Amino acid sequence: MVVKHKYWYLIAISIVLFMAIATYITAVIIDFNKPLDEVRRPQIRRAVYEIDHVQILKDCREVIKAHLTGKWNKKNYVFDIDAELQNLPKSLIEIGYGNIYITDDSILINCGIRLGLVALSKDAIPSKTSFSCHLNRELIPGLYYYDFWYDEIDNYDEYIDSLNPDLGAN
Repeated sequence: MVVKHKYWYLIAISIVLFMAIATYITAVIIDFNKPLDEVRRPQIRRAVYEIDHVQILKDCREVIKAHLTGKWNKKNYVFDIDAELQNLPKSLIEIGYGNIYITDDSILINCGIRLGLVALSKDAIPSKTSFSCHLNRELIPGLYYYDFWYDEIDNYDEYIDSLNPDLGAN
């Protein structure tokens, strides 16, 4: 026999309100943006300043050529899941975070939380590539940095410039 409490709906509403208030208080006490920035800052610095962009572009172009011959027949590979990624050049494995997307004209490599690199094939036209909307900042001809917050934050280039270790950034 199921016994229903006379005021069950008040109890349910109280629980929902308690959860909402607890979530709000947690969000105020723990600044969610600060930990994310602390995680992204080194990821941005690494992608923009600390890796060998020439080597990355060279290795990406080799993978694009192999993709065109059928070696890399999928478009989306997930690091730590797809075993065939162990056959990528070492430089790409070391910077990878999450996914790598391979197309006929470009490669997008996630290097952090909503950021990464896009490498174009030698004959690719940037505005017509598969990832043309992700070409936020050219690092060297043919290799671009992308960041989903690039167009959302004013003076984002200045923020990225402030992370340059050659300028004494932490």
